[in-house]
Amino acid sequence: MKKFLLLSLFILSTSALLAQKRLGVKLGYHISSMQFNLEDPNESSSSLSSFHASAFLDFPLKKGFYFQPGVSLLQKGAVLKNAGAPVELNPVYIEIPLNLLKKFDMGKGNVLIGAGPYGAIGFAGSVIKSTNPDGLSPGHPIVYGTDAAKNDIKRFDYGFNMLGGYEFDRNISLVIGYGLGMANIWPPSSGSLKNRVVTFSIGITL
Repeated sequence: MKKFLLLSLFILSTSALLAQKRLGVKLGYHISSMQFNLEDPNESSSSLSSFHASAFLDFPLKKGFYFQPGVSLLQKGAVLKNAGAPVELNPVYIEIPLNLLKKFDMGKGNVLIGAGPYGAIGFAGSVIKSTNPDGLSPGHPIVYGTDAAKNDIKRFDYGFNMLGGYEFDRNISLVIGYGLGMANIWPPSSGSLKNRVVTFSIGITL
């Protein structure tokens, strides 16, 4: 995972030197959830929502294909429920997607579809437990790591992104995406916890 992030950062820094790049930014809203299996028959979860920001580079390849590496700041998480008190996890990640896009001419712009892997590192966030029926109690900062006795969740996440949208006149785009987390971020050896995110973004290419 660390090697993937280092490789991704190298690609981003190297790509910035290439002549045909187009720099862009995305701002948007997203709904996050978690697929979890903690071996409890009463377990369930509910989604959370937040905002995100991204910067990306758009490199034309051939036949309408584009390579689009980027860096995003977003909060993921969910409210996890089982036989005990509900727990709200709000991990905040720096995420590096490496997407391959295909653009099709349509009207005055382009329909776009794409997919690619991502790697992410958690650096902030909170854990909030419900202690009464009126709401959630004050929480504590997430402690990242792999020790089940000391840590809340693992720091590194990785997975696969899929996206689609429309690019208006090569400047503004509307994009819907889905992030499928493949990393088990649950520290104990039993059970699993994986991120899921649906994103709605407005992109501006400079």
